[in-house]
Amino acid sequence: MTYWATRKQALLEGATSYKTGLPCVHGHYAKRSARYGTCSQCVKVANRKRYRTEKMSIDRQRRINAMLDERELDRQLEAHRKRRDIAIAEGRVLYGHILDEPTPASRAHCRRVREEGATP
Repeated sequence: MTYWATRKQALLEGATSYKTGLPCVHGHYAKRSARYGTCSQCVKVANRKRYRTEKMSIDRQRRINAMLDERELDRQLEAHRKRRDIAIAEGRVLYGHILDEPTPASRAHCRRVREEGATP
């Protein structure tokens, strides 16, 4: 593979990378990107660092979300049970579905649920 000495030469030839023979700011003698001029070794180091940082924060967030999800699910379940109990008392449940308005069938169904203690 041929490397060019300057970024301008590499861009004129349509190459994706070039080597200057000089170290980058961090002392790497690696090839550089013709498009951005960045040292490939510096990019690799930065990506590795970013990956580790993001992985730690993602893992931490997953643990937090797992705890919150459990609490949130409990809260949502309790809220649903309250809404369901109110709907049964108002006669708005028919075969497990909460209706906007009570119907004669839903009133009869809710009455049976209350008397028998069965699930709506």
